[in-house]
Amino acid sequence: MGTITRERATALVDEHLGDGLRARHSLFVGYLMKRLAGMLEEDAGLWEITGICHDLDFDATRSDRSRHGLVAAEWLKDDLPPVALLAIRSHDHRTGVVSKSRLADALKLADAIAVGEITAGRAAMAAALAAPDPDAAMRPILAQRPYLPDMILELAQKHAISLATLAEACGDAPPQ
Repeated sequence: MGTITRERATALVDEHLGDGLRARHSLFVGYLMKRLAGMLEEDAGLWEITGICHDLDFDATRSDRSRHGLVAAEWLKDDLPPVALLAIRSHDHRTGVVSKSRLADALKLADAIAVGEITAGRAAMAAALAAPDPDAAMRPILAQRPYLPDMILELAQKHAISLATLAEACGDAPPQ
């Protein structure tokens, strides 16, 4: 079992997600994962590919979100190591799969920030992450998704990740 290339991962995004918002979201999450790997001294290539591939089954599981991540992991079972497959399986709480690995936590964090950016807009999300009180800044702009600030703050704190650095990464990331 090897790890697929970035080129293959993006081809899979094209194949399964086309070129819409979910495809751009996947590339955004992949970019944040690469940045998080650098901050945490992890394998940037593996983390980026895990981020790119995390939502491959988004359309295929539209009618049953409890399978979201499980189907993608099954598709990728010969292409990614077990730690990456588990991160993909566990990134959506509706599967019931739990992983507290650094890779899984980083994927949840990157995905939460990406969803936050879709919800609030890039400038608002980056400003909230960089604010003196990120919790107070995120709550009103993410009121539609009140669980996101808690998730972002908890995971960033758990892994000693600077929210200001994440704000900078969002500004450098490809558009969603």
